[in-house]
Amino acid sequence: MCEVFRRCLHWGIILLCAVADAQLTTMPLWFQQIPTDSSCIYSVGIANRYSNDHDSFMAARDDGVGNLIRAYKVHIRSGLAQYVEGATIGVKTFITEEIDSILYKKIDDYSVVLDSLLTSKQAIVLVGWKEEYSITSKPCTITQRFKTINTNHPKSPYWVKSAPQKSGYIYGVGMSKAYSYLARSWNESAKNGRQEVAKQIHISQSTLEYHYDSGGDFEKSWMEEVVDVTLKGAMVTKRWYDTERKIYYTLVEYGIPK
Repeated sequence: MCEVFRRCLHWGIILLCAVADAQLTTMPLWFQQIPTDSSCIYSVGIANRYSNDHDSFMAARDDGVGNLIRAYKVHIRSGLAQYVEGATIGVKTFITEEIDSILYKKIDDYSVVLDSLLTSKQAIVLVGWKEEYSITSKPCTITQRFKTINTNHPKSPYWVKSAPQKSGYIYGVGMSKAYSYLARSWNESAKNGRQEVAKQIHISQSTLEYHYDSGGDFEKSWMEEVVDVTLKGAMVTKRWYDTERKIYYTLVEYGIPK
């Protein structure tokens, strides 16, 4: 484990752990508003807390690296099939994400933990990676290290109901139910957000309908939607948890290639 990672973990455990359990609704600002930078990619990694805190942070870092590579480049395949026969309606969906294993190793080797948080249940880290890395290049940094946010705010952000509109960008809002693992809840939400972006880039649709009368009106139809898109630079920028409905929301921003 690199020296930078050890220092970050030490700082996170000593300075943040003391306040985490006393006020779980207060989190670092970067937990909900992920930093953006033209030269660096940032992501949040989460893992359940184990008996050994070192293992907890290593697992959180692994989750963060996985989110980094999905932000950098990911191939999305998804589908929806809807079958209607009379009053019967059936719906099937799937989403898969494919990443480059070689690229994963590169990002894993050069990503750094910039900040960390330890609660009674989770280890949480902010991870950064610079694509054009060199010994003399300026490392990824954050300016909001000591800023906090109340994660128990009942009022939903504007983007939950209406995705932003900005020239040159596509936005997708992802949602997820609550799972037993916090990391899965946020990761499923982010995956659904990326799918919403991909659907706006390209989606193929096909339908098949039958209408016949054999003693009464009857209708049978089949509708299918397929998405097969590679995204490069689909960044998770904002997140929000609806404490009343227990739904996780994620905003994904994608810069349209010129």
